[in-house]
This record gives sequence, C-alpha cells and structure tokens, in this order.
Amino acid sequence: MIQEITRKGFKVLGSFILPREIKADLADYKEYARKVVNLYKDIISIWEIYIQPKEDSIPDLIRNKELIQAIAEAIKEADPKAIIAGNLPYGKQDYEPVDSETLDLFDIISLNYKPSILTEPQQAVLEAYKSLRESFPEDKKALPLWQI
Repeated sequence: MIQEITRKGFKVLGSFILPREIKADLADYKEYARKVVNLYKDIISIWEIYIQPKEDSIPDLIRNKELIQAIAEAIKEADPKAIIAGNLPYGKQDYEPVDSETLDLFDIISLNYKPSILTEPQQAVLEAYKSLRESFPEDKKALPLWQI
C-alpha cells in the first residue's frame, strides 16, 4: 500500500506520539527517533511531534520542551530535509501553549480544536462534535475520536 501512496505522489506524515511525562533517558528517546527516521526517510517527509494530552486537556508542551527538542534534533540529524510538524490544541484566543524557542523547532503547525477550551464563537464546533459522538455505537461513545 505504501508504494501505491508514494507512487501517486502523496507526502506521508509520520507521528511521534510522546508520553506526557519523560520516563526514560532523553538520549534513548533521541536514539529511537533517529532510527525510525533513518528507516523511513525515503517514504516519510513530514514528522509530527505530538505530546499525548490527558483526556480532554491541553498537553503541557513547555514542560516537555527537552523531549520535543531531542526528537526534533534526531529527526533533522537523520534527515535534514524533513519537515517537522508540531501538534497544538487551540480554542481560547489568549492561550499560548508553547514558548517561541520551542515553536522554532517546527516547520509547520497542526492545530486541533479541543472542546474543553472553545470560546463562545466556537460553540457551533462543539455542537458538531457532540453530534458526531452521538452517532457512534454505544460501546464506542466514551472512546477518544482517534480510537473509534
């Protein structure tokens, strides 16, 4: 399948979904990321760095700054041409989830609505989200959207 996708000219995005808390040596995370990128750099040109948030909360990207930096460095060391995407939640207009130094590690930003931080003008999105969840089978309604 991946050959068909790349033959058609699609760009492929790989994701590093990182833990909320650093549970290993940063060098181990970095070595893992370097090996993954080396293995797939002929297929994947964009790498997303995503800190898994607690259910319906905002990931703490500032607290995980060293981990994000280690993964970003590993990506660029393994593939200097790689594009690094940062995954950020948004909703409140005054919310600043990352400092400029961390933001500078990314080439592109992926924004995700978080229903818990929507402002009043974004209530239509919240209603659409609720309707979407209601359409799921009963045994799936409590799962995060990405697990349905």
